[in-house]
Amino acid sequence: MDEKMRISNAEMKVMNQIWKAEEMVTVPEVLEILKKEGEEWTYPTVATFLRRLTAKEILGVTKKGNKLCYFPLVSKEQYEKKEAEGFVESKFGGSLFGAVIKSAKMT
Repeated sequence: MDEKMRISNAEMKVMNQIWKAEEMVTVPEVLEILKKEGEEWTYPTVATFLRRLTAKEILGVTKKGNKLCYFPLVSKEQYEKKEAEGFVESKFGGSLFGAVIKSAKMT
């Protein structure tokens, strides 16, 4: 997987809420959604995660009035596919079929 696409567990919590929203969101909106989910993060923490996800090109950002609005550049399905491909590459040399055959020979 492209190192740029790797995201932390905390960033994944943020992304899951953005994917669910299915529309552009601001820092206060994400903060409110996360609070409803039981997270007690601060504004600067959420803003940092959004900046990191933007730098990783997983989120895009646009300015509307005086607000920054964030939106996904990568769908959840695209991210999960890349994550799975990266796992297969790192653990099985890129061939899940080869890993299954190798495992079957060992039993």
